[in-house]
Amino acid sequence: MKSLKNILLVLLIGVIQSCDYLELKPIDSYSISNYWNTKDQAERFMRGLHYRVRERQKVFFQMGEIRSGIFYGANSSLFNQSLADIAAVTNNLSEANPVIGNWGNFYMDIMQINHAIQSVPSCGALSDNEKNYYMGMLHGLRSFYYFHLFRTYGGIPLIETARVMDGNFTPERLNQPRATEEEVYNFLVRDIQTSDNYYEGDAYTINSTDKSSYWSKAATKMLKAEILLWGCKVKPIGGTNVYSKNIQNDLQTAKTALEDVVKCGKYGFASETNFDNIFDVRNRDNKEMIFVIRYMLNEKTSFFSQFMYPTNTNLVGFKNAEGVDFKDNNVNPLNLQGTASNYQYTKEFFDTFSKDDIRRGSTFFDVYKIKDGAAAILLNKYKGEMENNVRKFTNDWPVYRYADLQLMLAEINAMINGGDPAPYINAIRKRAYGSNYEANKYPREGENAEDAILEERSKEFVGEGKYWYDLRRMKDGELAKALQTNVSGQLVEQHLLWPIDASLMSKDPTVKQTLGY
Repeated sequence: MKSLKNILLVLLIGVIQSCDYLELKPIDSYSISNYWNTKDQAERFMRGLHYRVRERQKVFFQMGEIRSGIFYGANSSLFNQSLADIAAVTNNLSEANPVIGNWGNFYMDIMQINHAIQSVPSCGALSDNEKNYYMGMLHGLRSFYYFHLFRTYGGIPLIETARVMDGNFTPERLNQPRATEEEVYNFLVRDIQTSDNYYEGDAYTINSTDKSSYWSKAATKMLKAEILLWGCKVKPIGGTNVYSKNIQNDLQTAKTALEDVVKCGKYGFASETNFDNIFDVRNRDNKEMIFVIRYMLNEKTSFFSQFMYPTNTNLVGFKNAEGVDFKDNNVNPLNLQGTASNYQYTKEFFDTFSKDDIRRGSTFFDVYKIKDGAAAILLNKYKGEMENNVRKFTNDWPVYRYADLQLMLAEINAMINGGDPAPYINAIRKRAYGSNYEANKYPREGENAEDAILEERSKEFVGEGKYWYDLRRMKDGELAKALQTNVSGQLVEQHLLWPIDASLMSKDPTVKQTLGY
């Protein structure tokens, strides 16, 4: 038993030692007997948890965007690169090919969060305000992981304690069946409210200088609104009613949470005219960013090199959108080395962007046409920075930003009796269309609120891991259902959820496969 406890902490400390982006100093390994004794230990544990969040970034992206019908879905791309996620891109997931294995390894991180939740209250080195601050953070992070699992798999095992640490460990006690979708949703509502309660009225939190790469009170408010909005619009698979039992009350609670973020005065648009500026590595921690996953030089880069052209092909034989050949000294305009384009957006999705929309040129690198008329649409949003003449993909990846807050307020207001979504939609369109704003101002002729909000979300958050969830939540999920072309009947709705890999069921016989697979 003691060795199991020590292994957990050694593993975690190894993670913490790697977390340079928060200016950590190396420390010796700790055992259960001498941990949680100092403020420094508590802080390092929390920073290690944020390192784990960063390690899951690609999975967050896969869960939130890859199935949304906007990616080129051939086994071999226009650059002759294989696409590993083809089953997800084409919505042809199966038990044999679930793309994401072992719940995305989320439960490893949830165990560590649970351990901290059990440990912080008894840490004598922390003041009550510090304990509240950390407990708010912990419950917020746990809800964040579980919300991704819930939207991906529906009913999932709900584990609220680090059972391997509690002194009664047996392998059989780790087996746990999936809770129902309703049980998971109710847990999420309770857990994120617990986070909000710990943060409420806490001067330590309000005055905190923590930057956007650290979970905060504002991040909890954003997640709270997102959970409640989901509950007010989405039904369990096969169900006839949404999760919420009081839609108008829950909508108002969500609206209040978002308005609290606005009222704190820390956040706003990074620029009202420049979309590029939001994501520029030279503009980290701008006021638009509420919670981000951080990448930095000499530490860790993101996986967005996979959205670029491969250097073994360069752009020889390609033209830009104006028909100009890439040749001579311009076959590698981004100065890439060794990148591979595993992900490309479709020409059809690119064409939904008006030429008047500033976001088109800021989001996509260009359209590269080849002899047969096909095109590769590459992501421009996270092109990083140059170091020693080598491009490094070091952009922060936004989880929550102020534009998301505005569009959630628009969606909520449109559902509340008498609410007007126009100010929030137009706050987004004003930046997106610049001098052409008046012609695109909401409402355009024949435009309803939900269509307008979904349109803006599809263009505002490309590459931010949100669009699949938007398709599930909005328009009664019909657009998400329409992507399930390989199944029919009840399977169409059931395949909105992901299958789990077979190895999970062999390890835990109490876990059953997702319905329909």
